[in-house]
Amino acid sequence: VQRETKAGGGGWIEPKWFHEKVLVPFSIGETVRIPPGSYDFADLQIVNTMSSGKKLRTDVNFRTGTYFDGRRTQLVLAPTWNVNRHLELGGDYQVNALRFPVRDQAATIHLLRLRVRTALDAKASGNAFV
Repeated sequence: VQRETKAGGGGWIEPKWFHEKVLVPFSIGETVRIPPGSYDFADLQIVNTMSSGKKLRTDVNFRTGTYFDGRRTQLVLAPTWNVNRHLELGGDYQVNALRFPVRDQAATIHLLRLRVRTALDAKASGNAFV
């Protein structure tokens, strides 16, 4: 399901299904280890975006569902400030809560990204991510 507003914002709701075949175990952070095996998992993603023309805006991305043999809940907040027509400052804060009760493993992962966008005009622009 997708929606758009007259002001240029929008969003969507999207169910997703994944099939993963893990041949070699791998770690997520220091506390979670995904063992080899064949996994089917699904989640639901809900996204809301505000009009890019707004001086201040925050986009929100939420998803939750199964993840390998556990569960994942993820939230991404992306505030942006259009300082002027040549400069935009923004960031993303992402938190992932991973839970694997059968194996008594869990991790909460936080990620912060900062973004600077500049534009001399409609043809010349630049981006920087930290």
